[in-house]
Amino acid sequence: MKCFQRIYLAILLCGLLGGCSKEPTPQLLIGEWLWEGSSGGFGGAIIKPAPGERIIMKFTDDSQFSIYQNDTLAYSGTVRIGQAHSIYSGKEEPRIEFEKIKAGSQAKNARYFLSGGIIMSLSTTQLSIGDNVYDGYGSSFVRNQ
Repeated sequence: MKCFQRIYLAILLCGLLGGCSKEPTPQLLIGEWLWEGSSGGFGGAIIKPAPGERIIMKFTDDSQFSIYQNDTLAYSGTVRIGQAHSIYSGKEEPRIEFEKIKAGSQAKNARYFLSGGIIMSLSTTQLSIGDNVYDGYGSSFVRNQ
């Protein structure tokens, strides 16, 4: 099933990326994603939201993103989807890049995924981003309902 999802995502992204200088955000990515946590680093740290904290990452079809921490805008900017060599698979994989980042007054925690990285998995309910470096971080999200 995971292989099928990667193939579907690769086909979807190839169709979206063909010949465009600014790629549109893939339909499957558009919407709100609740941050579940990040893990990795040299010591294998696990970072979770504090009790009662909700961090939502929102993607729009005009290549914009925003991150809200407990309903307060923390970050915003543009998002770009491209291709990069993945250290995880050894192949070209979809890469997400955050650009023109503006930080709000409540900015914190998002540093674990704002560096961008390889889209390791993307489905209607789950999103996983790995920063594509050894001893790096991976972050997981569920679609906000």
